[in-house]
Amino acid sequence: MKASLCLMVLLFSGLIPTFAEISELSPDPVIQSLTERLGRDLSDLKPDLKMEIPDGYSGKSLVMRYKTRNYMIYPSDMTGHLGQDLVESEGPGDGGILMKIHVQKKGEVNQAVVPQTLKRPYWTTYLNVYPVEGENKQLFVSISFRNTTDKKLIARAKLCLEKLDGVNR
Repeated sequence: MKASLCLMVLLFSGLIPTFAEISELSPDPVIQSLTERLGRDLSDLKPDLKMEIPDGYSGKSLVMRYKTRNYMIYPSDMTGHLGQDLVESEGPGDGGILMKIHVQKKGEVNQAVVPQTLKRPYWTTYLNVYPVEGENKQLFVSISFRNTTDKKLIARAKLCLEKLDGVNR
């Protein structure tokens, strides 16, 4: 009785994470597998690439950065109209690549038609969906790069996505 009362006090005080918080902290197995694969297959890059599982996506997203920087841009909406105010936005620097990956249920339809290549003022963004072999999941991916980015690097990054089969690497 005392032990369960102590556990309840710790849970409600926030000192021990709840099951929901634990699952929020644990990345999706596909994201974990992809993080390992990208780290291994692109380990020769200097400076090292950086990978982050952003907060607020339940561990179902990954951002990979290599030689990125911040830009001041006028954002555009889906029809191509430019906004009135400049905003700061991260993008690839010279020779860089910025990849954003989201795990979705297989067959989920996105607003963007894929595959699609979008030309931005400072960089190009390639959008696509990659099925995860052996899973009922797919990856929605945006790969942003500049015209100075090595085409072989872009191809290597895409290959990591194309050959992903669940948690088996």
